[in-house]
Amino acid sequence: MPMELQATLRPATESDLDFVHRLVCDLEDQTFDREKFREFFQQNLSNPMVTYSIASLDGVDCGFVSVHTQSLLHHCGRIAEIQELVVAEAFRSRKVGQQVLHLIREACEADGIFQLEVCTNRKRVQAQRFYLANGFQDTHHKFCLTLA
Repeated sequence: MPMELQATLRPATESDLDFVHRLVCDLEDQTFDREKFREFFQQNLSNPMVTYSIASLDGVDCGFVSVHTQSLLHHCGRIAEIQELVVAEAFRSRKVGQQVLHLIREACEADGIFQLEVCTNRKRVQAQRFYLANGFQDTHHKFCLTLA
């Protein structure tokens, strides 16, 4: 039986822009303006409350995860929220996402984070199953108001 490859995470850099842009556009099933995307990407790379990481499998970049941390009064503690987690299609069903979650959880625990959260669109039924299967609980409702 072949040994399962272990995913690793490394900090994203400006040189990862094209890779991350492709993955996030794939995740959202739309093409975002590259220059506007680059502007936000660079802003968040320098934001100490945002962690952008590239997942690799056997030295090949295969995914992206962004985690935002904040200190919330209603928890009286620091929480982290996964904003994007996407694995390139060619690497799906290889437990990369599960391994990335494990690495994120370990990093959060080591950093004294009280709770790890994630929000996913209702249409992403497979993603909901994935998070539930990996220990997350469906405890909140998120409401959105689109502004012009």
